[in-house]
Amino acid sequence: MKCIKNNLFYFAYILIFCMCELILSILVHTSSYSLDYIYCYICVLLAFFGVFAFFKLNKRFLFTALALFFTSIADIYLVILDKNYLIGVLVFLVAQVCYALRIFVDTKSKTINIIHLIVRLSVSILGVLIVYIVLLENTDILSVVSVIYYLNLVLNCVFSFILVKDSRFNLILAIGFLMFVFCDIFVGIGNFDSYFNIPYGSILYKIIYHKINFSWVFYIPSQTLLSLSLFNKTYLK
Repeated sequence: MKCIKNNLFYFAYILIFCMCELILSILVHTSSYSLDYIYCYICVLLAFFGVFAFFKLNKRFLFTALALFFTSIADIYLVILDKNYLIGVLVFLVAQVCYALRIFVDTKSKTINIIHLIVRLSVSILGVLIVYIVLLENTDILSVVSVIYYLNLVLNCVFSFILVKDSRFNLILAIGFLMFVFCDIFVGIGNFDSYFNIPYGSILYKIIYHKINFSWVFYIPSQTLLSLSLFNKTYLK
C-alpha cells in the first residue's frame, strides 16, 4: 500500500510540475518584452524548489540542489538584471562544477572518474588556448570564462550519458544536459556579433535577430529535467 501511495504521489507531482513549467514556457514565448524574462526566471526558481520533492540526506541531492541554486543566482544577473555578465557566467560555472560532482558520485567506476577528471582539466586548458588563438586581441576574461563554462557543460552531458548504462533513470539527467547544451549554442550564436562582423541576411544574422528566443526553447525544458533528474526507482519503494 505504501508503495502504491508513493507511486501516485510522484506520478502526480511530476505531472503537475511539468504542466506548470509548460504553462510558464508558453507564457515566456507569448508575453511582451520584460514579462518574458520574469516568466523565464520563475521557471528556474520552480526547478530549484521542485528538487526538494526528492529530498534525501545524500551527496546526490546536495550537489543537484546546489547546482540549481547557483543557476537561479546566475540568472539574476543574466536574465533579470541583464548586466554583470562575468559574475553570472562565473556562477553558472560553479553550477556546472556542482553537477560534475553529482556525476562523480553517481559513477561507480573509479577508473572512469579518474579519466573524467583528466579529460575535464585537459579540455578546459585546451579551450582557453583556442580562445586566445581565435580571438587574439579581442580575447577578454568573459570569453575565456564562457568557454570554460561551456566545455564543462558539454562534458557533463557526455558523462551523464555514460551513466545511463547504470540506470535508465539517468537518461533524465542526460537529456536535461543535452537541452542545456543546445540552449547555450544559441546563446553563443547570439553573442557572435560582439566579436565578429555578421553579414546582414546571413543565417547567423537571422538566428540572432529572430523574434523567437531559441535559447529559451531549450533552456526551460533543461531545467525541468535537471530538477527531476534525482527521480529513480528508490522513490517508488
